[in-house]
Amino acid sequence: MTIKKFLLKVTLISFILLAISYTALFISAGRAPDIHSLDQNPEFEVQSAYDLPDFWNLTEIQKIPLNITIEDTRYVWDETHQKNFTVQNLYYTSQYWINNTPLRIDAALVFPDNSSKQLGLVPAIVVMHGIGGNLLQLFNQLYFLAANNYTAIAISFPGHGNSSGPPPVQEWIIPNLAGYNGTITPDLLNQTHFYLITRAAVRAVDVLLNQSVVDPTRIAMTGGSYGGLTTMFASNVYWQKVRSAIPVIASGNLDISFSTPWSLTNLIVNPNEYDLTQPPVSDLIQYFDPIYYVNTTNNPATLFIAGTNDDFFPVETFNNTFYATNNATKAMSMTPAGHHGFLMDPMEGTVLYWLNHTLFNGPAPPIIDVVRDVESTIFGSKLKITANVTCDVPISKVFLATHWEIMGATWKKTEMTQSSGVWTLEKQHLPFNAEITYFVIVELENGEYITFFSSYVWRDEITTWLEIPFFILIGVGLAMPIYLLMRRDVRKMKSRIEATNQRRYLYLNGIQLAGMGTTEIFIFVSLFLPLVVALPESNSFGISLAVVLNEFIDLFPFFAYVVFTCLITGFILTMSKPVLGGLINLIVPIMLVMIGLSMLPMLGAYEDNTLVSGLSGPLVSVGIGLILWFVMCGVQIGFGIFKRKYQKRL
Repeated sequence: MTIKKFLLKVTLISFILLAISYTALFISAGRAPDIHSLDQNPEFEVQSAYDLPDFWNLTEIQKIPLNITIEDTRYVWDETHQKNFTVQNLYYTSQYWINNTPLRIDAALVFPDNSSKQLGLVPAIVVMHGIGGNLLQLFNQLYFLAANNYTAIAISFPGHGNSSGPPPVQEWIIPNLAGYNGTITPDLLNQTHFYLITRAAVRAVDVLLNQSVVDPTRIAMTGGSYGGLTTMFASNVYWQKVRSAIPVIASGNLDISFSTPWSLTNLIVNPNEYDLTQPPVSDLIQYFDPIYYVNTTNNPATLFIAGTNDDFFPVETFNNTFYATNNATKAMSMTPAGHHGFLMDPMEGTVLYWLNHTLFNGPAPPIIDVVRDVESTIFGSKLKITANVTCDVPISKVFLATHWEIMGATWKKTEMTQSSGVWTLEKQHLPFNAEITYFVIVELENGEYITFFSSYVWRDEITTWLEIPFFILIGVGLAMPIYLLMRRDVRKMKSRIEATNQRRYLYLNGIQLAGMGTTEIFIFVSLFLPLVVALPESNSFGISLAVVLNEFIDLFPFFAYVVFTCLITGFILTMSKPVLGGLINLIVPIMLVMIGLSMLPMLGAYEDNTLVSGLSGPLVSVGIGLILWFVMCGVQIGFGIFKRKYQKRL
């Protein structure tokens, strides 16, 4: 075999491998679940919702005496708002449960400053925490609401904080259904944590109604995560009193959330043990899925506050829940790249605006009418968005938030152009076919607070005929450096190696190409294997680098560039200089380990979390993906050292 023919085969093989690998790399993010547009029906059975009024007996719930016990009353000066507040710590009974034991709920009431004696009756709001939390985490919100003349009550859910009752572990989310025959019994209800927290929230409203300063016609409810789910339950059950609901980072369609591989709901209910789509679990879950509650005619005015990258609830579940809400007074405030409680845009202004509208008949949120059009162009298609916005207050800006559904892409927010009372923006196609997720954000002029509302979320595919030429160009562009490096190596060694040993050298290069190509394939595969495994002794919830690049890249936007640069550079150099290529490939796993170690102290912040403290065994362990990546880099470096020694012998 001549050197020329050998190099030709090397180039051909490299081109094929690179073209296939990097085509897959760009499109391997996987198509996200379908997002329903407003002219489509979400995938749920509406008729199930009609059973809910019979499921909750409000009269029976209110027969239980509250037995309010005030532990202490104190006066607090809040530096942030420069106001005095009255704070009461108290307990009340939400129900009697197992063995007729009273379920005592720990609560805190914060009253606004009424030193002027001019407030009169004030509106009131129930504020609820997330799973594993407690009311102590909510005082900043309570003070903010009190500073705006609301009486606010925060509660610790059953099994949280100082409240009695069971913790929200799996056996209380999905109770023992061995004897379930299709009938919901009181005993079964008392073993279901969703039921216990909903009754606690309903009775919190009654505690507010017992306060002489509270206007009984202006009651609202809000909560984050687990508290957001409870908001949708309890506000619907007590619709006669709760006029406004604000679920934050919480949605319905729990079957989608629990079945989504990367959703952190898998840490609460192990999908390997329960199939939420099949009876008897599905029979029970339909009574505790918020999408059925918001679909009833009892549902109060509802504002959904969410993030596109929520770690528990996929974005399509917010869409479906918003669509299902059976009340014309509803709105959504979606943060692009927002996660489950972090990287969220400020929501104080939006909350106050909504409460003023729903409790005091203030200005309504903007009505956002979005016209979507995928138009054909010479090289493919483009997306044209037109937003017609009707609003009672001046509009500050209108944005289009967009996200290409490709690995490593981040959310972008672009200001739309106004002309003749409408806002427009066009998005051109990429060099390859890709789906784009997008929605419109309307920012209002509302004094010191940022106030914004958003449209429904859509997803469309933008195509181009440039895709095949683009990937061919990428393949050729990546194959050429390999060709040039190997040609240089062969020419250099030809002048140094005796003719009798040149064939051995060519065999060595062939082994290098096949072996290093195989290690690169394994490194590519490790992208989709778990880097870490959460709760390794129970739920074994794995998180891969592909999931990080798809769902969490907005936390570390620079990391996508590092990963792709290292993958490309490492691939090219490994074919010629395995030691250098292996060292470059090591950069990514080493960075992952460093990021992981830097985040370990954050786990300490959750030591008082009821859910976390109740777990046994390690919270995380190293996944096979990280191990495989390190091993393949070691093989590359080891082969490079062997090659150098072997060449010296030649």
